[in-house]
Amino acid sequence: MARFALSIVLVMSVGCMRKARPKAISLPVNLPMLLDSLALPSAYTTLRAKYEVRTSQDQTFSMRMQVGGDSVLWGSFSMLGIEGLRLLWNRDSLLILSRLTREAYTGSLRTLRGFLPALGPLDVVALLTGYLPPSLRDVPCQWDSAGTRLLFDYQGYKVQARIRYHPSPSLQAWQFLLPSGEITQITYEYIEKQPIPALSLHFPQSMKMELVPREASFQPNNLPLRWGIPSDYTIQPLEKLLP
Repeated sequence: MARFALSIVLVMSVGCMRKARPKAISLPVNLPMLLDSLALPSAYTTLRAKYEVRTSQDQTFSMRMQVGGDSVLWGSFSMLGIEGLRLLWNRDSLLILSRLTREAYTGSLRTLRGFLPALGPLDVVALLTGYLPPSLRDVPCQWDSAGTRLLFDYQGYKVQARIRYHPSPSLQAWQFLLPSGEITQITYEYIEKQPIPALSLHFPQSMKMELVPREASFQPNNLPLRWGIPSDYTIQPLEKLLP
């Protein structure tokens, strides 16, 4: 399960009060209008969510997570009601506790930069809810001639957003071209009466996951609890989780 949690972080790095998306606008729209319509709402500074996670190995997990402000992401991963992993991302560091093996993996997020560019917790909120990550808001981008893709060059990574316009402008998918030449992709499915979309995650080496939301709420002033490493845990470098 530790590798499972790491995969979630790679995408991140990784409710019912949701504002309505802007009303539909007729094409052609100009680029500033499109970027404004896709921007993460200012009220979405904290997300608390519960997901059912299905993997390509026919495993099913429960994931609880909370992103607080611009600095903290907390996650808990359980199977059959038993917590197996906890994750704490505090700005540039990552801590993963494996409850089953009583091991702690910790280190700098610089270790993971070969998989995805640097992203902050608010960027994670945007990626999970189908909005433009704040870190990309002011990055120069190109708009393809068909108007269906936005192309970013962010920290040396090629990032592509696929757009749909009905009933209003929204994100359909993200693609991250990794330094290895492999692609990580996020695809959204907007479900009626669900405050956040379901996600399909496609990682290199044919690894896939589906995140289906079961609960979601936005609570700007409710930050996750911080916690440390229990004294009886064996501490391992984060690099131990890398393939």
